[in-house]
Order: sequence, then structure tokens, then C-alpha cells
Amino acid sequence: MKKFLLVILVLVFGCSTGGRKLALGTYRIKYASYGMFGTTIDLKADSTFVKNFSGDMMNDNSYGKWFVVKDTLVLSFDTINHPKSRYKEQEKYGIKGNKLISPNMLVELFKKRGIWDTLSPKYKRMVKKYKDKTMIDFKGTMRKNYYILVE
Repeated sequence: MKKFLLVILVLVFGCSTGGRKLALGTYRIKYASYGMFGTTIDLKADSTFVKNFSGDMMNDNSYGKWFVVKDTLVLSFDTINHPKSRYKEQEKYGIKGNKLISPNMLVELFKKRGIWDTLSPKYKRMVKKYKDKTMIDFKGTMRKNYYILVE
């Protein structure tokens, strides 16, 4: 009986983790911005990644290292070895199953620059309304956007 309880305890505590489980592979943005600009993030087992930006006759890669803090994926770009990278600042994404959800970058930018506290409640609501959304065509259609595991 003691062995049975020990096995159950090991299974229960061994299978539960503090953070979310991140699947390695290639994540692609669900909707291309304006129908033509897409990005992919290729997470590798050695904690390196390649973020590819492509569209409208452009195709470039940015390289760096990734790590997970609780339920957040953090991408740190290597601008020393790759100084001409498109992406330079650290990026964070929430992990939800096989999706990477980007935080509301506009709110974070406004807070970082000290603008957020000066906005009226009307404009704060307007900025929050478009959280995680991107323009998917030139008609003004907006959709909630995130990265989804494809490979």
C-alpha cells in the first residue's frame, strides 16, 4: 500500500510543473499584417531561435536566445554578432497551449515613455480595445493576432 501511494505521489507531483510547457518548433503569425507581412519564430532545443520577417520583397532573419519565465517566453536578440537585425529589443510572449500571445505593446510603450498617465480614460479605452489586433487588409479589417505552432 505504501508503494502504491508513493507511486501516485510521484506521478502527481512529477507531472505538474510550475510554468507552462513550451513546444519547440516553428510558430507562424496567424494573420499577416496588411495581408503581406508575416513573421515566424523557430525555437530550437539549444535555446536559440530565428525570427523571420517576410513580405513585399523582403525576407530577413534575426537571431538570439530564448528562455521561459513562468508562463512567459522571452526572446533576447543577438545584436553583437548580427548588428543589422531587424529586431533589437527583448520581446515577451504569453504561452497558452500551442500559441504565443503578444502583450499589448502600445500600452507598454506608453507606460515606458511616461505618456500613459497623461491620457484621458477615453483614449486609454481606445488603445486597450485594439490589444493583440493587427490590420489584415487595406480596408481596415482588424483581427486578434498570435503565433501558432505549425511544425
